[in-house]
Amino acid sequence: MQRLLILTALVFAGPALAETTLDVTLPGGAGICSYTTGAVTTGTTAGHLQATATAMSAACGSGGTSSNLPVEFGPASQLSPSATTLPGTSGSVSYAFQPLHATSCTGSFTGGNGSSTASFSGGSNLCTGTACNSLVSNTANFTNNSTTNDANYSVTVTCTGDGSPATTTATVVVPHTAAPPQGNCKTIASSTQGITNFTQLSGNQNVFYFGSGPGTGNLSVDVGSFASSWHGEWPGSIGIQPVFSVPRNKYLSQVFVVPTPYYSAPNAPADLYGQIKIGASQRTALIAMTISTSCGDFSNPALGGGSTVVPGCYRNNGRAADLIQWNKTGSCKLQDGHTYYLNIINADISNVTPTGGSAASVDTSGCAGGTTCTDPFQLKGNFGEFVPQ
Repeated sequence: MQRLLILTALVFAGPALAETTLDVTLPGGAGICSYTTGAVTTGTTAGHLQATATAMSAACGSGGTSSNLPVEFGPASQLSPSATTLPGTSGSVSYAFQPLHATSCTGSFTGGNGSSTASFSGGSNLCTGTACNSLVSNTANFTNNSTTNDANYSVTVTCTGDGSPATTTATVVVPHTAAPPQGNCKTIASSTQGITNFTQLSGNQNVFYFGSGPGTGNLSVDVGSFASSWHGEWPGSIGIQPVFSVPRNKYLSQVFVVPTPYYSAPNAPADLYGQIKIGASQRTALIAMTISTSCGDFSNPALGGGSTVVPGCYRNNGRAADLIQWNKTGSCKLQDGHTYYLNIINADISNVTPTGGSAASVDTSGCAGGTTCTDPFQLKGNFGEFVPQ
């Protein structure tokens, strides 16, 4: 925004002044505009002085120097576009803005969700020095790996200078990814009298969550969805303690997608890991667990033969404190962008094969009425503070 300054003074009587610098103090303490001029003479209009500027300031009209002027964004130079909805789950937005009186500008993001990322190409420092008094452009990149929630971002550019700083903002909506299909889950033959086979328990079921406050107590959740059952997209909400009620002739198979990037994120800790740990309180039977790339696969990956269970993601006849631990390296290592299933059953799975075999219901005498077992878990690890970048 340019300022039009009309300078008035008493008629100058006397010889012309040599080349000088003219300092003009703006009203209200808004700052000082400095102009280097040629000789100053009496103007042809009474009460005016006359001089030709040899350098002028962009902050005060275009070129030269200025001090203590508040940073501004003109009406046509706010962060543009001001509002964007991306057509897919990832993408970029090219931004432009033009500050006045600024010496540096930085960008930042607020909002989003635990499964989304946002960053400026080249980093958050958008301009410095004289570059901050001309049109500035940069690209912001967004990704949303959530299968349930859009990522709503506020993008803020803050510019500073000699005077007070200024900000300009824009909004971005990044849609969530479609939930992966729960799949055609396996029917597992049973070697236990009274149980013909084991099939997936799916749909909304009542699950008890230890603790107090929102997200605890008895809640109805989709037990076929990891995100619904563990209060968030994989790897879930650290510290959560669900207790699933599972009929003896059923098993859980909960679908999830590992975000991109996750393991491959530049800031991922070398020892990144998470645990799905069997709890003690309310456990009524032995628990077997696997993580596989197909729904309801309880076969031992160490035996080969086409098992889709991830090596190391296998636990049979689990008791309190037994667990499956996924890691960034080594065993039970998952892959960015891949779809997996967390499988849980109250049975011995040592005889289950990729093409058949059978499971045996064991240690179920404590299950309610001998028909429904309760399976408590704790979600632990060091991933709670990790946000992929």
